[in-house]
Amino acid sequence: MVLKALSLIILAILSTSDFIFKTPSGRVFVFALPYPSKSKKPKDTFIKQKENLKSYSLLQKALATLYHFESDMYENAVVPVALAHKYTSIIDKRIMYGML
Repeated sequence: MVLKALSLIILAILSTSDFIFKTPSGRVFVFALPYPSKSKKPKDTFIKQKENLKSYSLLQKALATLYHFESDMYENAVVPVALAHKYTSIIDKRIMYGML
């Protein structure tokens, strides 16, 4: 089961393009989107599609989501990540002081 999960993760990594987005406020986010085509063949066509930003149908939605959810709580963090950090630290403090 673990091997199958790892192979799915590796497959996902090999079939995505990484993007760097800097918001108007100066925060920087790195995210990945699936390749615009299902096949890497023919190679020349795949490279042209991969390099063309207009080929990524989810790009505008991804950028809008990052812009909408950026947070001031932590440097370069979006709200769900910031909340996860916040509540994890509360649990850690409770365990440290024997409150749980």
